[in-house]
Amino acid sequence: MLIDGRLIFAQCSRPLQDIEISRAKERGFTLRQIPVAMDGLAVAANPNINVPGITINQLRSIYTGKITNWKQLGGTNIPIKAYSRPINDGGTVELFVQDVLGGQPMASTVEFVPTTTQALQKVASSPGGIYYACAP
Repeated sequence: MLIDGRLIFAQCSRPLQDIEISRAKERGFTLRQIPVAMDGLAVAANPNINVPGITINQLRSIYTGKITNWKQLGGTNIPIKAYSRPINDGGTVELFVQDVLGGQPMASTVEFVPTTTQALQKVASSPGGIYYACAP
């Protein structure tokens, strides 16, 4: 919407892409990035898993399908059910794929959910549920 001239400013959880900068120039203006806060990721899991924490490598293995049961991480014998917003949602998902997954694709078992609220509801109702979200 910013590039289309329908907004005068916008927030973004990732750096501008070259294509976005080029599109803005084609439309006669320059985009300027001004960092105003740090952004991070939070991981939520159903409390039934009985795991005190996981590493980035373990999180990567969950979302790429290498770890499929919480028992593999010392928790309860419950299959992992991973949730994510759709890949094309940008921002947080792009950051997760780039920085956590190292560019690897998500496993076919990951269920894509339209909103964080819906994903957290699914985590709460799924004994093996896990989800990541923006935590500014």
